[in-house]
Amino acid sequence: MKRNEKKENIRKEKYSLYFVLITVMSTVLLLISNTTSIKLFSIGKIVLPTSALLFPITYIIGDIIAEVYGYKKARFVILLGFSCNAFMALFYVLTIKLPAAATWNLQNEYASILGTTPRMFIASLSAMLIGSLSNAFTLDLIKKLTKGKHLWMRTIGSTIVGELLDTLLFATIAFIGTVPTSVVLTMIVSQYTWKVTYEAIATPLTYKIINAYKKLENN
Repeated sequence: MKRNEKKENIRKEKYSLYFVLITVMSTVLLLISNTTSIKLFSIGKIVLPTSALLFPITYIIGDIIAEVYGYKKARFVILLGFSCNAFMALFYVLTIKLPAAATWNLQNEYASILGTTPRMFIASLSAMLIGSLSNAFTLDLIKKLTKGKHLWMRTIGSTIVGELLDTLLFATIAFIGTVPTSVVLTMIVSQYTWKVTYEAIATPLTYKIINAYKKLENN
């Protein structure tokens, strides 16, 4: 297909109100997750970033989009979220670099919360992009192989693949060489277990939302 034809198809592409709403929700949750991930909390001996509470929901929403609207639109939402996240991080860097007013004495606190090292920036964006695309692709693949049956298999199966790549990429790029390898491995195992368990527990709710969306879209 020629480039002009592709542009024409994109221009004519129609998006329902429900698709727009879930796209906005997905993007907002992703931005909130990445902004709040600086804070760590503990459950017993397990230490997790606060984004662990919210980020798995973005994968559930990703499952809903891929299941109801297909891989093509799921990829569009993922790339949109990736672009917004990259812009947010770069704008944070810009605002930190701007000279602080003499009457404002919170520059260090502002920079410590919103600032990010190039390594952390690359880790976050690459993990999000590869993990989310793998999640959507795996769900779509399992759906084709099972001929649309066994929804639980593709929602959980896609999460197993997507979250594994996401967790491995982020932890290794962000922390290998800066903390002991044993700590990185513990972080990977605890976060991955949390995310997959989260998805499994939320499966009944995911079923209901997918069915509701299919009815709204007459799918």
